[in-house]
Amino acid sequence: MARPKGRAGVQWRHQSVPEEWALQHELRTLAIKVKVAAAVSARQGHRCCFPDCEHPIISYPHGIRWDQGGVDDEINRAGVCASHQLLMRGSRESDDEARAYLQGWLQRYYQETAGLAPEVWELIARGRPPADLEVTGT
Repeated sequence: MARPKGRAGVQWRHQSVPEEWALQHELRTLAIKVKVAAAVSARQGHRCCFPDCEHPIISYPHGIRWDQGGVDDEINRAGVCASHQLLMRGSRESDDEARAYLQGWLQRYYQETAGLAPEVWELIARGRPPADLEVTGT
């Protein structure tokens, strides 16, 4: 297999690609993450989404896990503080409980602000929005 043209090739996602391509992809990915983090943080007033928690956000976990079909977008993300991030990483049971709370929080938020029913939110968060989706509200 011939080495790609450009500066030194790099292994990226099990393929040999020019270093510039890999760098451009990583920069686009970082820009998307920053945009999503900014939108989620502003939506929550820069505070953790757990009840009675006023700590600042340090992490943006998925409501529906990425490896279970959740999208990598603000509709499937909620901001959490350091304590609640540790809770989610403590054990599988605590992660499942915390993620269930995140899903409920996201469903309520989008139901109140955009008029999305919880089952419609879940379809969108899994990247399968209904064809006839009409969003109302702000």
